[in-house]
Formats: sequence, C-alpha cells, structure tokens
Amino acid sequence: MAGPEAESAMTHEVILSDPDSTRELTDLLLATDTFEAYMQQVVELAAARVHAGSSCGLTLNCDGRTRTIVSSDELASKVDELQYGTGTGPCLEAMDTQEVVLVIDLAQETRWDGYPTHAIGQGVRSSLSVPIPGTTAAVGALNLYSRAPGAFGAEQVGRAQRFADQATGAL
Repeated sequence: MAGPEAESAMTHEVILSDPDSTRELTDLLLATDTFEAYMQQVVELAAARVHAGSSCGLTLNCDGRTRTIVSSDELASKVDELQYGTGTGPCLEAMDTQEVVLVIDLAQETRWDGYPTHAIGQGVRSSLSVPIPGTTAAVGALNLYSRAPGAFGAEQVGRAQRFADQATGAL
C-alpha cells in the first residue's frame, strides 16, 4: 500500500498499540480529516479500551432530534435506536440527568419500561452511558454495551468518562 491510505493505516496501527488513551485520542484528532472520521475512531477505541469486546455508540441531540452519529458496530446502533423508539433508556437518562448511568445486569433491571427486554433480545446484558455536556444541558452520550452482565465497574466508568471528555472537546 502506498500514499495517504498506507500512511493512515500505519498511523492507526501505531496509535492503537500505545497504552496511553489520551495520547491515542490526540494523535487520532491530528490524523483525521473530518469530525465524523475522528468520532468514528473515538467510539472504536472506546469499545476496545473501556471493556474489550464491548460495543459503543455516540448519541447526539441535533436540532431537537436524538440520533446515533457513529457506532463501533451494528449492535450499538440497534440498541441506541431501541431507546429512541421507546423514548426511554440509559442513554436518554444520562442525557436528561447529566449523570453516568450504569446498568450491571439488564435481566435484573426494572427501569425504562420494556427497554431492558428488547435490549436483552439484541444480546445486551450490561451497559454504561456517560453524558456529553453542552453549555446548559447534555448534548449527547457515549454509550457502551456488553453481552456479559457486570462488564462495567468503577474503572470502566473512569475510562469512559475520558473518552466522553474527548468527544466533548471535539464538539
């Protein structure tokens, strides 16, 4: 491979091998040409670094409409969309309250009407939603989903908050 594509692929490989996520994100910002490309890299890196094997989506409220702007995979997009369809769920709660929403096991969850059952139907057992603050309210949330119950704890919350901070800075 030659040219910009090779340089981009090499940069991506070098970045992902560095254990310092803050440096990785800064390098990604410098190496990407568009906001969308940067945010795509952020969610993919968050899915890998917050809890290996998780899925990640970035939800934003744009012009009064809540939508997933990027996701690490189809699972994150589907589970985000479930929440938009029902008008309730951990992602929307994180945005509304501007607080982290941690779900240890959806099979034991009693909040959000039918959302837990639908999310389990997609294979999700635990989740973590971190608000992305705006000037007066949360403008979005970084959402992580795992097929395993108990995938997210205090350490993962801290990591996710660092990724959400990067998204806030980019916005």
